[in-house]
Amino acid sequence: MNTVLQIPKSKDIEKMSLVLPLMNFVIMIPARFPDFIDNINNRTYPDYFIYAVLSTGAEYLENKTKAQKEVLQANYAKKALEIIKSLKNPSSPFVLWAFIFIITYTNDVHDFKTAEQAGVLANVFARRTRIYQLDLKRNILKRSEEDMEFSRRVWWTYYSYISSNTIFSCKYPPIDSRDIVVNLPTNDFSWRYGNVDLHIKESLSNFKSAENQHEVDFSDNSYLFILSFALSVKIISFLNKRWRKNSFDENMANSYFSRYLELAIQHGNKIKQKYPKLDFSMKDMFKNYDGDIRLNILSESGLHNFVIQQLHQNILLYMYQSNLVRDSNIMINSERVREAKLDSLSTAETLARNLVWANNNIPSKYFTLSMVSNTVVGAALLTNTVHLKYDDRIEYFYKTFQTIKEIYKEIGKKSEVMNSIITFIDYITKISDTAHKKNVDYTDLVLKMRPYSISNYDLHPWVVPKFASLFFFSCCFKENFSTLDIAEYLSPLLNKSSSSTPEGNIKTLKDKEIFPNDNENHQKAGSNNISDPKNKNSDIDPNEFNFGSFEYMFISNTKKLRHNFGVSNKINPGLGRSNASLSIIINKYDINPYYYIRKTKEIKDKEKKSDVSPTEIEKEIVKNLKRKK
Repeated sequence: MNTVLQIPKSKDIEKMSLVLPLMNFVIMIPARFPDFIDNINNRTYPDYFIYAVLSTGAEYLENKTKAQKEVLQANYAKKALEIIKSLKNPSSPFVLWAFIFIITYTNDVHDFKTAEQAGVLANVFARRTRIYQLDLKRNILKRSEEDMEFSRRVWWTYYSYISSNTIFSCKYPPIDSRDIVVNLPTNDFSWRYGNVDLHIKESLSNFKSAENQHEVDFSDNSYLFILSFALSVKIISFLNKRWRKNSFDENMANSYFSRYLELAIQHGNKIKQKYPKLDFSMKDMFKNYDGDIRLNILSESGLHNFVIQQLHQNILLYMYQSNLVRDSNIMINSERVREAKLDSLSTAETLARNLVWANNNIPSKYFTLSMVSNTVVGAALLTNTVHLKYDDRIEYFYKTFQTIKEIYKEIGKKSEVMNSIITFIDYITKISDTAHKKNVDYTDLVLKMRPYSISNYDLHPWVVPKFASLFFFSCCFKENFSTLDIAEYLSPLLNKSSSSTPEGNIKTLKDKEIFPNDNENHQKAGSNNISDPKNKNSDIDPNEFNFGSFEYMFISNTKKLRHNFGVSNKINPGLGRSNASLSIIINKYDINPYYYIRKTKEIKDKEKKSDVSPTEIEKEIVKNLKRKK
C-alpha cells in the first residue's frame, strides 16, 4: 500500500479524539489534551501512529457510512503496520502505543490477520526494548521525567491489554509481572488535562450533577485499574491450575483459594473506599457537554468507577464458580456447592446491574463492546438459570440474564464480535439443555443431586469452566467445561479397577450427545502448542498462534457456532503502592509463585468419599440401559 491515505479534517479529528477516552479509556492513558489533537492535525506525531489512531478512531467519524468506515479502518491499520515493519529496530514508545490502537480496532471486527500481526509485533517490541523494566536505575538518568512518565503510561496500557487476554483465555502472560520494574502512573488529571485552558478547569471544579448532586472526583484512577489487573492475573493463574492433576492437593488448593479470595475482598474494599455506588446519574453530563472536552473531564471518574468495579466483580465470579467444578479425585462438599451457586448468582447479578446502569447513563453511541466484555462470564453463568426459571427465587436471575442479552443485541448492531458472543452464549445454553435431556433418564441419580441444589428444579450439574476461562481451548469447547454428566458428577474417586459391570465399564453420556456437532466442521484456531493432558488427540494446530484475545476467540469459532445454530492522589496504604515498581507490589499477591511446579510425589493420596456409592450408580445406569432396549 504505497498510496498516502487522507487524514480527516481538523474538526473531525477533534471530535474523534474526544470520543476515544469515553469509548475505551485504557488506550488513552498516555494521552494529553489538547496536545493529542494538535499533534495529529499538525502531523507532529509519526505517520504510523496517526494511522494507527485512525484505525480505531475512524469508526466515530460522523460523515461516513458504516461500510466506508470499515474500509477506512482496515486501510489505516494496514498502512500503520506497513510503515512500522519498514522501520529498523524501532524503540519509540509510540510504536507500542500504535500496536495497541490497531489491536483495539480489531475488537469490533473480524480482522484476524491484523490482530495477529499487531499482537506478535507488540510482544516482540516489548521484549526487545525491555520497556517493562523502564525504571531500573540504569535507565532513569538517560531521559527526562516527562518522557519517562509517557513511556510508563504506554507500558501500562499494553500491560492492561495482555492482562485482559490472560483473564479472558487463561493463557500465560507473555511478560511475567515479577519482571516488571515500572512506576505506576501518577497525577492523572495533571497529565491528561494540564494544558487545558485554566478557565475550563475552574468552571468545572465545583460541578455537581443537577439530578443527584454527584461530586466529580479528579484524583488518580489509573493505578487502581492496574492493580486490579495485577491481582486478577494472579488469581486466574491459580484457578487455571487448581483442578489439574499433580498441581495441588485438596488442602493446599483450599488454602490458596481462601487466601486469594481474602485478597480479592480486601481489594474490593479499597475500591469501595474510593468510588461511590453506581447509583448516580451521568445523563446531564452527556446531554450538556457532548462534543466538549468538559465531558471528558467530568465523566472520567464515573467511567473508571464502572470499569474497575466490573473487573473486580468479574474476578470474584471466576473464583466462586471455581468451587462448582467437579473433580473426580476430590470429595464433593454439598454445602460448598450450594454456597458457591448462591455467591455466583449474586455476583453475576451485580455485573448485570452495573451493566444496566451504564446502559441507562451512557448514550448508545459511546456504549461499546469494551464496556461490556467483563460481563460475558456473568452471562455464561446465568445460562444455568434457564432450567430454573420456574422457581420464584431464581426467576429474577433468569430475567437478569434476558436483560443482558437484550443489551448485547443492541451493541451487536455495531459490533460483529458482539454478535459472535451472543451466538456463543446461545451455544452454552444449548449445551446445558442437551445435557439436561440426557440426564433426566437417570431418575434415581437426579434425585441424589438434591443435596447440592438451591432450588427444586436445580438437579443437574452447572455449566462452569474447568480451567477458569470458558475459552481456554478455542478449538474444542467441550474441554473447557466441568462435567455435565450426572453419573460422572456423583461418582466417587475415579478407580478403573472397581468400575465394571456385567455390561462393561460404567457408561456415562457420550460427549457427542451433550455437545452436538462438536467434532464437525472445526474451524482451526491454534493454541500456542498447549494441549489438554486428558485429550491428547484434540485438534489443536500447534502451527497456528492463539492470542486468546476477545476478537480472536470469536473470529475463529463464529462459523462453527453459526453452523450449529443456524479520593487524593495518594493511594491507600493497604494497596501497597510503591514508588519503585509493580514488582514490589505484586509480592503482596504472590502467595507462592513456585508452588505450581510441585512434584507428583509431594501430593498425598487421600481416600475420597461420595454421597453415592459406585454400586448405586452402576445399578441405575444398567437399569436405564435395559429400559431403553
